[in-house]
Amino acid sequence: SRITGISSLQDLITYWQATPAESKVVGDFDGTFQLYSMYLNAYIALHGYGESQIQAALHDSLDPNAIGAIVSVVRGCATALAGQDPCIDKTFHDPVPDGWMEPIFSSGYALDDVGYSERSFYFQPLAGRSVSVIPMPYGPHPVPLMYVDALTYSRARCSNEPCLTDALRFARFLTSTRIREFIAFGDDLSGSHPRRHLLPATQSFYRLPRVTADPIYSAIMPFLQSAKAMPNDITADTLRSVASRVCIALQHQLPNYQCP
Repeated sequence: SRITGISSLQDLITYWQATPAESKVVGDFDGTFQLYSMYLNAYIALHGYGESQIQAALHDSLDPNAIGAIVSVVRGCATALAGQDPCIDKTFHDPVPDGWMEPIFSSGYALDDVGYSERSFYFQPLAGRSVSVIPMPYGPHPVPLMYVDALTYSRARCSNEPCLTDALRFARFLTSTRIREFIAFGDDLSGSHPRRHLLPATQSFYRLPRVTADPIYSAIMPFLQSAKAMPNDITADTLRSVASRVCIALQHQLPNYQCP
């Protein structure tokens, strides 16, 4: 529970240094989107959130302080195996079945787990134990960046009736508060089961009694109040370019980093 007071990268490092554990953190710090999002989070934590900062992070020279922040985080995974870091050398990446990270964390392998809210579904080994949740700090003033999946339909394929009406009806059904709750709490599953803890972009969802009473949702909701939008208009080429440059920079300090 001590992690709930952490609000900066330095706080996190101090917490790790003061707590005996062979490995401080477990996570998968590989992959194009992971590298891009870590760097963007670190850059915005240092320089603030805005269009100019986003464009600078995507297109300017890499910020050595942002790279240093990422290095500080991923090094926390390396102490368990001398000279190795399973979080960056593909040990924990490819091929990794869904849910492998969370049982490794739950087994006591590490103090902390870095992942998405819905991956708490795989915390089953932690049954009966509480989990503390904070936004991952990559700098002095973390700014949570949020994104959500969207439903789209093609006008080229579905612009006439009844296709268009059916498509819109399905979208309204799937994004309704009732169905969001049904999916997030695993009501489609039988017997005793964990919850999915998805983060719908629907305000009414977070006012539901089951949501406000849930410990993980209760921990996450305060961060949603100040969350900013993850840029979603970048091209695939820009995404790959940022990830490639970031990984090469990380390799200079962490030779075991395997780039995608």
